Amino acid sequence: MATNGAGMREKIRIQEWG
Repeated sequence: MATNGAGMREKIRIQEWG
């Protein structure tokens, strides 16, 4: 799941904004 690591990290970053 290393390939989807950036996508997951970005999702968490967006949630932090909310």
